[in-house]
Amino acid sequence: LTHYSSYHVQFGLIMWTYIATTVFSLAITNYAAVTIMFPIVLSATQAENLDFRPFAYTLMLATSAGFMTPTGFPTNLVVYGPGGYRFKDYIIYGGPLQVYLNFCLDFYLITFGINL
Repeated sequence: LTHYSSYHVQFGLIMWTYIATTVFSLAITNYAAVTIMFPIVLSATQAENLDFRPFAYTLMLATSAGFMTPTGFPTNLVVYGPGGYRFKDYIIYGGPLQVYLNFCLDFYLITFGINL
């Protein structure tokens, strides 16, 4: 039972790490998002006696995947004006992609662990 609940804790922490890092990354620069989230995630993994490496992968992927806003990634801004896109378009199409990527990452890291 303890081993089973450990997976729930790890799954929840990875998911919320991804969500919080993505929100920060969409609002501020990627470097600032990692700078804010790294010590928080490190202390959370140490408190739960979890390996930090899956969380490091989560931080890297969450800061690099800014699909929900035109300011989330430089190429989003390049196509924003000439393509006639609106801010709402990024949320409509980037939001589900962001959620899908979060669940794929959670599933992969929990299923296969750190043996990447």
